[in-house]
Amino acid sequence: MIPVKNSPNCRPWFIFLIFFSLILVNCSQSTEELSKALLPTAVPPPSPANSAPPARVYHMMVYDSTRQVTILFGGSPAVDGVEDSGEDEGVSPYFSDTWEYNGETWRQIDVASSPPGRYGHGMAYDDSRGVVVLYGGIASPTRRYADTWEYNGTTWLLKDNFAQTPGGREFPIMIFDPSQQVTFLLVGGMVDDMWAYDGESWQETPIHVPPPIRSAITARPVFDSTRQVILFHEGNDGGWGDTLELIGNQLEYVATRGDKFARGVFDLAFDKRRGVTVLFGGAVCEWQEAESNFHCDPLNDTWEYDGNVWRLVEVAVPPPARYGHSMVYDAARGVVVLFGGVGSDGHMLNDTWEYNGVSWVER
Repeated sequence: MIPVKNSPNCRPWFIFLIFFSLILVNCSQSTEELSKALLPTAVPPPSPANSAPPARVYHMMVYDSTRQVTILFGGSPAVDGVEDSGEDEGVSPYFSDTWEYNGETWRQIDVASSPPGRYGHGMAYDDSRGVVVLYGGIASPTRRYADTWEYNGTTWLLKDNFAQTPGGREFPIMIFDPSQQVTFLLVGGMVDDMWAYDGESWQETPIHVPPPIRSAITARPVFDSTRQVILFHEGNDGGWGDTLELIGNQLEYVATRGDKFARGVFDLAFDKRRGVTVLFGGAVCEWQEAESNFHCDPLNDTWEYDGNVWRLVEVAVPPPARYGHSMVYDAARGVVVLFGGVGSDGHMLNDTWEYNGVSWVER
């Protein structure tokens, strides 16, 4: 599931991604079937204040600008997912907990209803309606979700009265566009489509996403509020990192082809105060023939993009190297917030870091 270095002794990253996606395409089920299969979801009891969420990977975070909190949902307790043990039939092995972070403490939210446990889902915050929108994700090693949920700060609500939906997706890319007041969903498997959600319906757009962007494993989005444009950075195309912008009905490459910082499973956040996109971490992986597995080297570098070029930022004490983490920009406090992921030697992380444009500080 992780991009790989382009070398004579390793296989192209997209072969593994295609293989994984094909399994899910052949084994996808409807939202109703998956809900029956995996409910009830194992939701831990609310934790005391000041305790961080358990270590996890492939979770999602968004920033609720109305209530000025970071919201975290879901994820996997292991980097390669978790096989169902069969001991607790009908209980998801993935996280289904909801957490909020106000800059001082993490607090688990005791919700009346919740999406079933999952990882590799998409999430975005709809500023116009004041809700978090969640779609899809991985239900089990052979199944993926096709459901839409909204979180209003109190509980999650399942939205299921749609004429059409994007269907089952794993690692879809989601971003809210305030200029059009819709949430866009792109790719998430062996597809090149783009959908728009306005809170009432899902509509497929005429936009087709160019390869190799096929999931949030290799590409991440931000909304550049300074230039009023949706920006995507994809971290691995034969060893190159490319940046694209949504211009009209086309995703167009901008002037960064040739900036070599290839990687996958990184994350981005747009710093509204300084008008730059911030990238941290990710991993570069190689196929190990002897072990028939991938060996991943997590990264801990920080980059910034000002709309023209990417720049490597020298920081005194960066967070430990990682991939599969999540990042958001806390506009009230003017900092990027980072949580979790997988570190060196597969060590699962549950630390929280903040970046103010000069330095990273662990909270």
